[in-house]
Amino acid sequence: MKNLKILLIGEFYSDNLGDGVLCEVVYKLISDNISTDITKLDLSARNNYGDYYIYTNTEKILLKIIKRIQKIFNIYPAGKINMLFKKKYFQKIFQNDYDIVIFAGGQLFMDWFVIPISMIIDICNKKHLPIIFHACGAKQIDNKYLINKLQKTLSNQYIKSISIRDDINLVNEVYLKYSNIIATETFDSALLSKQIFSNITKISSEFIGLGIMSVPSIKDEQIIHFWLNIIKILEKKHISYKLFCNGSDGDYKLLRKLLVIKNLSEKEYSLPKPKTPSDLVYSITRFKSIISFRLHSHIIATSYSIPSIAIIWEKKVPIFFSKIGLLTRCKTLDTNCIDIVKALEQAEIDGIDKQLILKQGIASKFSLLNNIKNVLNK
Repeated sequence: MKNLKILLIGEFYSDNLGDGVLCEVVYKLISDNISTDITKLDLSARNNYGDYYIYTNTEKILLKIIKRIQKIFNIYPAGKINMLFKKKYFQKIFQNDYDIVIFAGGQLFMDWFVIPISMIIDICNKKHLPIIFHACGAKQIDNKYLINKLQKTLSNQYIKSISIRDDINLVNEVYLKYSNIIATETFDSALLSKQIFSNITKISSEFIGLGIMSVPSIKDEQIIHFWLNIIKILEKKHISYKLFCNGSDGDYKLLRKLLVIKNLSEKEYSLPKPKTPSDLVYSITRFKSIISFRLHSHIIATSYSIPSIAIIWEKKVPIFFSKIGLLTRCKTLDTNCIDIVKALEQAEIDGIDKQLILKQGIASKFSLLNNIKNVLNK
């Protein structure tokens, strides 16, 4: 019997390596359990980490003009300019034959990804390829054009199943308004990071990790002020700490800015910028606990039973903590920093329900595998 041919789609090569961790976990779950040949497709048309889409000279000129127009008139919806001229990247990958197309998860149902998802579904439709969306996150879209486009895209007859890790009501009530499919609830597959990245082990550590993120909706100055207060309390308590990030250039620049403001040695007070999913997992397992913004820093930490305190900046973060029964570990920038450090110290004492985390990770795994088998058996 020939191997099943799967096209696996996700933000494989995003510089926010939490996405890469998630994609690699899903890739391994499939390859370890199904006889298959898997082809990766990066949703933003990258070929590898740092290997971005190469525009022709004509495309570069047109893109420059379009960006100037956008800056003045703001006429293009989110993600539209990013995907200009990139359709041929998708078409090239679709020159091969596949049995099934799977979206690996992450926060895909949001404004930025509506255009590329629509492009891909259009191609799948022409080729009559069954499609699975696995463990996707959802975010409220404000642009009516993008909402309508996503609704139309998700009503495609070749979409066979959709599972959601957060905000399932938004998906079922709004984004699947014209679809015959009802999304089912599951969990983020990165909860199985410890099992998939089995060559990386958690160490005994005295350091608290401070996960730095430049949040688009919050001024960097406000975030810097927050971290300076946290660091002040940690130093007063003689608690060792190191700064880290998920790999994003914006996050790393903010991290270095903090080091300069505090006049701290980069080598002594931070971990190197991770370049691969394994690097990110390795970084997080160097800590006894973390305070962080980015969702997947918490999911990876949780997988390794490393307690964390989340600073909320988006709905998906408290939804995750609610699912693992630890919503009280979610704080805001307005929370007293003394209380945040106290909450972290308590979290280190209380720990994490390992059985619950493993149970949710396995549930995500079987949701994925069962949906694949259901498509193949039809």
